[in-house]
Amino acid sequence: MHPPLHLPCMKTSMTTPVPVKTVLIADPCEALCELLQFALVTVGFHVLTATTADEAIQIAHDIPSVDLLLVDSEISEMRSDHLAAYISTLHQSASVILTADRLDEFETAMPVEFLPKPFTADELRRTVCRALASRPARAEMALPA
Repeated sequence: MHPPLHLPCMKTSMTTPVPVKTVLIADPCEALCELLQFALVTVGFHVLTATTADEAIQIAHDIPSVDLLLVDSEISEMRSDHLAAYISTLHQSASVILTADRLDEFETAMPVEFLPKPFTADELRRTVCRALASRPARAEMALPA
């Protein structure tokens, strides 16, 4: 039997199992989706990928929980910040990371992390961990008053 997997961004004791976090990646490049998926699966994340906004929306409807959405600025069918806002209505405590060559093209009032391209696997993992660390605050913001 293997010891429990410990994610670099999760603080747990050796006896506490680490909850698996679900990441939904929406990027028009299938090869990049696979690379990003590999970078996150190797450290214990459950990763789903979509190459269109419609596919990402369908996945978001089909699964019980999305902990983090990583969406590229060039996703088809709708603006990436609109896609993030829509999926955030389905999964209110989900963290969001927007990626792009130029980050000045985004206009969003929602709390997001920005990850400028190009980025390394380590930069991706650090940004994911930082975004997930902000989840309690996002969950509180999502609760009705």
